[in-house]
Amino acid sequence: MNRVGNKSPVPTDEAEVQPDGSFCAHDLKPGKYLLVFRGGSEEAPGPFAFFPGVIKASEATEVAVAPGETVSHLLFKVPSLQTFTVGGKISSFNKSELQVKPKVMLASADGFVLAQVYGADVVADGTFALRQVLPGKYWAAVIIDSDGSTKWATRKVEVNVDGNVSDLNLELFAE
Repeated sequence: MNRVGNKSPVPTDEAEVQPDGSFCAHDLKPGKYLLVFRGGSEEAPGPFAFFPGVIKASEATEVAVAPGETVSHLLFKVPSLQTFTVGGKISSFNKSELQVKPKVMLASADGFVLAQVYGADVVADGTFALRQVLPGKYWAAVIIDSDGSTKWATRKVEVNVDGNVSDLNLELFAE
């Protein structure tokens, strides 16, 4: 959940979904909230929706919580969406760069990034594949956990995912 007016793309409160599909968030401050459902894991996000069952935050219905009030019986319909694979290659990649363990990250370009962030390791030939990507606009970039001896740079690339992407070309270079 993210309180309406909060500029952070990271939700302020979380609730565990029970086996029967129910959920409950406790001790919320009075106000209006956007509810978001995100299934799957950190490595492979799955189903995603804003309440009552839409993909865009601009189409979501706000849920108002008054002091001392319990809001119940919200029906949250999570749509089934086709997912895609986004793959490609890092240009000018050499095996010495593999030692710094580069990853490719894909993050939603729509502003609310929690539910739509994907990551994949780069393999020895410089290729990568991000699986189960939901449709939408994303920013793609190469991320490196550097030891500080070399400064690495990349350019982020906008990617529109409305089908499988197999030819995404990203850059990684030492500065």
